[in-house]
Amino acid sequence: MKRDLALTVQSRLLQCKVIELLLNHTCTDKIELPMSRSLLLHFVQSTMLPSDPTDGEEKWKKWNELVQLLWMLLLSYEDVTVGHLRRPVTQRAGYSHPPIWTVNDDITRFAVQEAAESFLSRASADIGDVLPPQVLESFSYLKDHLLFVCQH
Repeated sequence: MKRDLALTVQSRLLQCKVIELLLNHTCTDKIELPMSRSLLLHFVQSTMLPSDPTDGEEKWKKWNELVQLLWMLLLSYEDVTVGHLRRPVTQRAGYSHPPIWTVNDDITRFAVQEAAESFLSRASADIGDVLPPQVLESFSYLKDHLLFVCQH
């Protein structure tokens, strides 16, 4: 039982790293930042999907998948931080201290707004039309979540 729990907990670390690598690959502007909310905002602001003329009217689905990846990264990162998963397993048991957020986790409302506008602008330009409601809704929730953590 303990072994299964450790693998499940560790998978968030792996998930976080894999998604970070995927998003870094689609990022037009590379920067050196540890995984943090600032890095997530960087991905929101500068990821660009490769152009594929065979996508046709389905191009919006790739942007929707990108939003889902951003969500997965955010949630995985929060699980890693709140669960103290950067600490050795032997030190996590009974660990009752609050999560340790870094200076790179302090984001501003202005930075979130700027990154969101950039993302929506790139997505609309790529699709060549207004984004479908499902993409806008999912992205709006992501943006709202990021704006919420700015207050705390």
